[in-house]
Amino acid sequence: CEPGLGASVMYNLLYNEPTKLMLLAGCSTVCTTVAEAAKMWNLVVLCYGASSPALSDRNRFPTLFRTHPSATVHNPTRIKLMRKFGWSRVAILQEAEEVFISTVEDLESRCMEAGIEIVTRQSFLSDPTDAVRNLRRQDARVIVGLFYVVAARRVLCEVYKQQLYGRSNVWFFIGWYEDDWFVNNLEKEGIDCTAEQMREAAEGHLTTEALMWNQNLQERTISEMTSEQFRVRLNDALRNEGYDIDNKRYPEGYQEAPLAYDAVWSVALGTSLNTMFIKRRVLFDIVSISDSNEIEGQFNFLNEEIKKRTKCDEEHFKDLKKKLSYFKSEYKSCWMKAE
Repeated sequence: CEPGLGASVMYNLLYNEPTKLMLLAGCSTVCTTVAEAAKMWNLVVLCYGASSPALSDRNRFPTLFRTHPSATVHNPTRIKLMRKFGWSRVAILQEAEEVFISTVEDLESRCMEAGIEIVTRQSFLSDPTDAVRNLRRQDARVIVGLFYVVAARRVLCEVYKQQLYGRSNVWFFIGWYEDDWFVNNLEKEGIDCTAEQMREAAEGHLTTEALMWNQNLQERTISEMTSEQFRVRLNDALRNEGYDIDNKRYPEGYQEAPLAYDAVWSVALGTSLNTMFIKRRVLFDIVSISDSNEIEGQFNFLNEEIKKRTKCDEEHFKDLKKKLSYFKSEYKSCWMKAE
């Protein structure tokens, strides 16, 4: 998830043959950077691993589509859990990334509506030490943590050092981290807590997660496979690549695999749809535009038609998701799992 590298790769793709009509991107930080720039060329950007609520802004990202639900889908479940257990005062710890900032804004609004007080909101760039210490000073007991998994390990180590865990504390973490995330890569990332200390600090935490797979294991999608058949094929391919998935050692991004698969199908179906559209319309003089001095000519000759069709294509894409995807629900309403 390196937005600078993503932008560099995008420009290399744009200024080298063959001409590109569409870009696929992964996580929120890269997708945000790519989609903001790609609109200048009217390039469609399709993201399969981007959950930032900010990406729903059509004025800012007019050519963006995604198969991943927005991160705000977690917040109603968090609120329900808080109400169920009678937690009326909560704290928030977030990494300073737009995806988490916009998620927190939605969570604060929902907490206000539910009569839940936000006692403190702490953020950090890379080192969470001071932020976790401030939580302890504020006597935070129920804490919602929003950060990527590498930062989560640094946070959890500091939680252990500050003794901000145990029967008096409850932590909400994001559910899409890999299994045993709190003991993975400790030496590689310079985490100065042992695996046993990390397990101790992680004991009893709660997670919320959007279910990415079709829960009807017998239902066939447009690929003529069920979600279970796709899972079996994916796992077999990973075993052949040397991944020890039988011991739950999955590659990074495994949870988004069905969304990436849906994205590829979306590209195929969208390309087919627009090919039929182009064949039906009367083309204007493409040569006169592509021969002009404007660099936009390579990509932009259907500019006005694309603008007219954006809303129509967006609705068509949503309809396709019901036939297409393993993750079937709309962004604002999907199956959630709490653990």
